[in-house]
Amino acid sequence: MQLLPLYHIVELVRPLMTGRPLEGVIGHLLVPLLYGLVALWLALGFLRRRLLI
Repeated sequence: MQLLPLYHIVELVRPLMTGRPLEGVIGHLLVPLLYGLVALWLALGFLRRRLLI
């Protein structure tokens, strides 16, 4: 399940814990960032809708 953000966080932390070099850092950071931005966008949209009604 490479679309879930937990996979990408684990792929970032695992090399740090085992002493291996990091690979594909940008890609692994973009997925959780995009999930966060989409969640923020949805939350703001729901909040705006709720405040206007």
